[in-house]
Amino acid sequence: DALDRLPGVTAERAYRDLQPGSAPRTVLLLGVETDRVIARDDMRLLKTLAAAGDRFVIAFLPELKAPEKLKKKKGADPEKPEKDEKDEPETVTVSSGMADELGCVLVFPEAAEKAAPPRAQAAVAGLESELPWPSLPVFAPETPDWQTLLTRGGKPVAVERAYGKGGFVLLTDAYIFSNEALREDRSPRLLARLLGDRSRIVFDETLHGIYEQPGVAGLMRRYRLEPFLALAAVLAALFIWQNLSPLVPIAPAPHTAANEVAGLDAMSGRTSLLRRSVPPAGLMAECVRLWQSSVGRRKNLALPATPKDPVEASRPLTDHRRKRR
Repeated sequence: DALDRLPGVTAERAYRDLQPGSAPRTVLLLGVETDRVIARDDMRLLKTLAAAGDRFVIAFLPELKAPEKLKKKKGADPEKPEKDEKDEPETVTVSSGMADELGCVLVFPEAAEKAAPPRAQAAVAGLESELPWPSLPVFAPETPDWQTLLTRGGKPVAVERAYGKGGFVLLTDAYIFSNEALREDRSPRLLARLLGDRSRIVFDETLHGIYEQPGVAGLMRRYRLEPFLALAAVLAALFIWQNLSPLVPIAPAPHTAANEVAGLDAMSGRTSLLRRSVPPAGLMAECVRLWQSSVGRRKNLALPATPKDPVEASRPLTDHRRKRR
């Protein structure tokens, strides 16, 4: 928040692994544990990014005693042969990787040196003369490339080194970056020296276990798929509309004629057909004609040629059926 108020300075948080940037930046790795296990390739990646122009500020958590891992390493058998490069482990602690890759060893003082006051003194001009520094470890640079910025008890606790187009700054204590230090023990000149002349400041949050977990919406924004999302929404709306109200107009019900009978069985259909083709007055005559053309020729029946009374015309037929029974 303080950096965002400065003109021309942009502060941001990194929730993913660092990648080469388009412009030089200062990357802050604050609150690192001295015995934190990391991949050796990650330490070498920092060197690659620094050579391209990035500036890395690595500040450790305050330590009041040596971690167990460092104690075991310190008490190792000196006569034991060193491992070959092919046997080099894939992971190391930050302190050991820093010694191997950057040439700066983190050392914990002996009991007699622990009595030094928890204050750090400036070793270069332009910095605050004295700052609170409770952390015990100090640095032992192995190359002359390192410049001491602060000392505690005469031993370096803040060192700086140029590397390629960028560089590294190491501090044994991250207290000066805390909110408490910004309120109680401000050190603006030292902070300005640590940040350098970069206008982009990146706080790496991955070392605290905070990673970005992009969801579907985040991936669509990253790959600019908003038009596809809008098209999918339109198609979904059309699908819902089609199910609620069909897009094709409903055909009108077919017109039924006055003399048509719908929904009747076969017998009713034949009855309706006879009514349309045979008038009621000629129905009996048609029946007599059909009878004579089929059965009447073999039977001697007295049937009127053109019966007018259906009852009188049907009596011979009825009598004939009774005789057959």
